[in-house]
Amino acid sequence: ESEMSIDSRINLALAQGRTTRMRLRDIILLDCQSTDELFCNKRMVKNIQTVRTGMRIKGNGGALRCTQQASVKGYHPPVWFNVDALTNIVSLKNMKKQFKITYSNVEGSPENGDFVVHRIGKPDMRFTMHECGLHYWDPFAYKKSGDVAFVNTVEDNKQSFTKRQIKDAEVARTLYSNVAYPSMNDFRWMVRHNQIKDCPVTVADIDVAEKIWGKNIAALKGKTVRQKPEPVKEDYIEVPKELLSLHKSVFLTADIFFVNGIPFLLALSRKITFTSLYHLANRTIERVFEAFKKLYTMYIQRGFRITVVHVDGEFDKLKTLIESLPGGPRVNLASANEHVPEIERRIRVVKERARAVRHSLPYNRIPKLLTIFIVFYVVTMLNYFPSKGGVSAVLSPKTIMTGKTLDYKKHLSLKVGQYCQVHEEETPRNSQKERTRGAIALGPSGNEQGSYKFMALNTGMKITRRSWDIIPIPDDR
Repeated sequence: ESEMSIDSRINLALAQGRTTRMRLRDIILLDCQSTDELFCNKRMVKNIQTVRTGMRIKGNGGALRCTQQASVKGYHPPVWFNVDALTNIVSLKNMKKQFKITYSNVEGSPENGDFVVHRIGKPDMRFTMHECGLHYWDPFAYKKSGDVAFVNTVEDNKQSFTKRQIKDAEVARTLYSNVAYPSMNDFRWMVRHNQIKDCPVTVADIDVAEKIWGKNIAALKGKTVRQKPEPVKEDYIEVPKELLSLHKSVFLTADIFFVNGIPFLLALSRKITFTSLYHLANRTIERVFEAFKKLYTMYIQRGFRITVVHVDGEFDKLKTLIESLPGGPRVNLASANEHVPEIERRIRVVKERARAVRHSLPYNRIPKLLTIFIVFYVVTMLNYFPSKGGVSAVLSPKTIMTGKTLDYKKHLSLKVGQYCQVHEEETPRNSQKERTRGAIALGPSGNEQGSYKFMALNTGMKITRRSWDIIPIPDDR
């Protein structure tokens, strides 16, 4: 059984009662001396499990034995859990392994005395120094601020209501199904005008039910009608010919990397800084060369010519095949145990951002298809913004290569991993087949209509749909 010692300053502050105005069970303290994490608030953790080897927490008030561990969304190491602990503590040592942490002691600065944890794709966590000297962060105040667009979950929605409100909302949901799924306006009218004798449901209960569970899935499956598609509008930006001619010759770097054991081919062009990504079914010479030919053809069609391909020794067997392509790019192989720094840095950025996206999702497990499209989504977003040191401070690599720009409605209106009911358009429309089906968003399809790719939950296959309804993620995920 291992031991964990709490920072003496925390013990002293707790013992002297200097934290009376701090909601200890609802905040997280940053401990610079602890080697492990300890939580006591069930709302902050999930997957609480009993473990064989326990942990003894030593403090001024005695020792506390922990036999349970849990996980915290967005934080990698498992944490110790005990409801009898006084507060929630994270280790500065472990935190800095996962995130960049800065500290400011500049007088007059709004960050003076604070530790700031910088998270990719999410707002910073600011551990503010309390008057007692402890650094704390209030995650519940943070969630109420609305600064972050997390995927919507039923569990999170329930936290805004009392147990009585949730129970009454469940009765409202049951009544809605019992009256055969009218429109929500008609349902509210029935209740408001006492059309149901001795009805226990109020309009407020209906509103709470809709805020917690969103639109009724059965009603969507039965009543969704085909929406008129929006007219296609071409919105291409013409790249200056001077820019294309000045940078016609492309120096390309490439490498293979893995995410959860899934192989990808990543290529990065110097100056243009366009990142190309291809999922590899396997790492055979045929598969890798097939993916390389696709990216090579893309550059040729845009009017560029790849002159040098800088790769590591893993591509030795592909050297002859690559140099035999039209235009004859020269393959420069790195020495043994030597890596290509540019592509290694880009791979690290892609992995970091993919990890951030994954941990913003509340799912216990991520299927392979969703993992692949999280990586694709990260690379797509990287390409949509100009890079430092690129050929243009205004035009993004994506615009230079395709003429396309980032559009909120087409590319950012739906978060990757969001649960939706996608609209089906099977014919004939007068059958009893369901009009929608459950699916998980995978990202924009790339067409001009603004369609999205989804993973159908009933088949696990990729589908493309142009209309959908966002549904809060249920508790049994």
